[in-house]
Amino acid sequence: MKAVAAKAAWVFLFHLGVLLSPGSAAFSSENLGAFLGAKDTDHPSWFKESFLDFEEDIEEAALEGKRLVLYFWRTGCPYCNALVEQNFAQRDIVETMRSNYQLVGINMWGDREVIQVGGKVFTEKTLAAALQVNYTPTLLFFDEARQVILRLNGYYPPDDFRVAIDWARASNSSAQPFAEYAAQAKSVVSRPKLNGQDFFEGAPFDLSVGKQDYTAVFFEQPNCAQCDVLHDRVLNQQIVRAQAKKNAHAPAGYVVKRYGGHCGWADVNGSRLRKRA
Repeated sequence: MKAVAAKAAWVFLFHLGVLLSPGSAAFSSENLGAFLGAKDTDHPSWFKESFLDFEEDIEEAALEGKRLVLYFWRTGCPYCNALVEQNFAQRDIVETMRSNYQLVGINMWGDREVIQVGGKVFTEKTLAAALQVNYTPTLLFFDEARQVILRLNGYYPPDDFRVAIDWARASNSSAQPFAEYAAQAKSVVSRPKLNGQDFFEGAPFDLSVGKQDYTAVFFEQPNCAQCDVLHDRVLNQQIVRAQAKKNAHAPAGYVVKRYGGHCGWADVNGSRLRKRA
């Protein structure tokens, strides 16, 4: 019985090896699993072009009243894509980053030579291993004394990210610990989707002139606290809503259109509700 069982097991393994051998149909490229969720990302032009000597980067940033941030990323990382396309799509976040920091991108699996604080030489990937970077994105914030004052492991949504960069730009040895600061921060939680109004015209949008005397165009985006304030404090006022609904359907009124983009509004000619000639 043992001999029979052993032979049966050998036959099973033989067939399994045939089925899964590199030349077999089961192992063909058409049947391999796909890597789902990967997203390629183009980094913004305002990232610093660095020679990757971090002590020099810290000194250069300090001369401009800024601090160095190392941003560890990898190809196809969906959360790196979210950092760039969601967080760095917010105008206030970009303004804070550009005014207070110099950001250097480090490929977690890259081979470029870097000089760490203290003078030790690494490649990008050996530095990531030495710093135990296990998540992308990971951001390290340095102060002028070359110390890491804040480390963000993984993706932080826009509202949480705002709290972090506000704390790190002014942090010093006597500052409140970040965890306490974040817990007490009364940041406005922005909405992840565009705000709607029943007087907004639906797609497709027609911006051709001559159909209405006025056209109001709102440029908005998700995760935009200022856009939320506009809707909550202005567009929800009864007098504003009544006028918008009245004029949106009047022959000589204006039509309100909304596009994804930065928060703001204008008519199609670029001025605010200017009457067309």
